[in-house]
Amino acid sequence: MECSLGYEYYMYKLRRINKATLHHLGIILFIVMVSFPSYIYAGSLAYEPTIVNENETQLAKWFSEREETTAMFQYSLDIGYRKDDLSWSIATDTVSHVSEVSWKNTEISQATFSGEINIYKDWLVTGYYSVGAVASGGNQDSDYAASNRTNMYMHSESKTGGSVDDVSLAIGKKLVISGGELQRTITITPLLGFSIHEQSFTMYDGHQTVPFEAVLTNLNNTYDTQWRGIWFGAESMFEIDKKRLLKISYVYNNVDYSADANWNLRRDFSHPLSFKHEAKGKGQAISIGGYYIFSKNVLFNLSFDYQKWVTKRGVDKTYFSYGTTEEFTLNPVMWRSHTYSMGVTYNF
Repeated sequence: MECSLGYEYYMYKLRRINKATLHHLGIILFIVMVSFPSYIYAGSLAYEPTIVNENETQLAKWFSEREETTAMFQYSLDIGYRKDDLSWSIATDTVSHVSEVSWKNTEISQATFSGEINIYKDWLVTGYYSVGAVASGGNQDSDYAASNRTNMYMHSESKTGGSVDDVSLAIGKKLVISGGELQRTITITPLLGFSIHEQSFTMYDGHQTVPFEAVLTNLNNTYDTQWRGIWFGAESMFEIDKKRLLKISYVYNNVDYSADANWNLRRDFSHPLSFKHEAKGKGQAISIGGYYIFSKNVLFNLSFDYQKWVTKRGVDKTYFSYGTTEEFTLNPVMWRSHTYSMGVTYNF
């Protein structure tokens, strides 16, 4: 099947531009979130100080204070340790896993900036931007001549490098439940949002183990993914005591998955676009965090996040150096991730 390499290269460059745009969106989000509080704070000076009942809980006091101003702003800065596992494989009409590639124990140092703005009464806009650098990890690339991962005729291993980026924006309505015998406050916030998650993994320092041992000199493969789509979920904040809070959130994603790859040592592949992947998928994420109220405006937090993503069967389109393309079945792509982080939150 003939392919228009000019058109495909144009689309590849467009996707690279979109990736750069993600960085710019993150920077814009950061600037807006940082500069907006000064405007809010200046407007809030026109209001009288809030009078709250001493018997009110700490969380209830925050919401009473918020209602006396036109808006409330909150932002957080977190640093964390993240670990990713990613795998994909392709199939032909006769072989279930003709080629399989996996990244295991990809350790990432990550920084996340997040913000929340109350726009009208209990309606809010929340978002975050995170960026991370791969510190270490391993990759395996295997090819099989028969189904069920049998008759392996090629296998190589390499180290992993690269980076990750995530951006999300959502709107929600905060519901406050307070009182009761325990005099505790609970907030529940249903959310609807849009997010983009990207991984740019490299493979280097490789060696081949099957059919014979060999060093893969100048190996520099790249695999750039994007998980993009709408999500819905909810987060809840529970007051443990006057100084400690517990936050739990859950998110369900419907996404379009795409990836571009450059297998630089394959002379039979086109470069810089060797093949691309497309599929529909879904993802789930859960987060659990503890907050310590240091002062009226400052909180310290520790959190744990877990994500699991999977696609349906999709399409692998491989481009050859002699000017043709061939399509294979992309088996479900799997991505798992967990993050431990700590940070500080400031309330205006």
